[in-house]
Amino acid sequence: MATPSDHVFSSEHAGRYKPHPAVYRLPQQRLGLSPADILHVAGSRTDALGAAAAGLECFWSNRADDAVLDPRYAPTYDRRDLTDLTAILQAS
Repeated sequence: MATPSDHVFSSEHAGRYKPHPAVYRLPQQRLGLSPADILHVAGSRTDALGAAAAGLECFWSNRADDAVLDPRYAPTYDRRDLTDLTAILQAS
């Protein structure tokens, strides 16, 4: 069984930079996962926007309390820190 850190993907693997959709499709392509099986953890509002636009659930660690760039692509979870992340993962 894979653990959360068994697979790490970077923009280099996609040949593009975030928020290009190819970056967010990497887990689907490399691991055969569906978007419903993925929770993307974002550290910036452009990353959160890209993940949401790609159809992924997204946890945004919004430490600076920034505004969402586009409400049509708001993250699933917008929190000040990672405190709730474990509970969200366990509920999935």
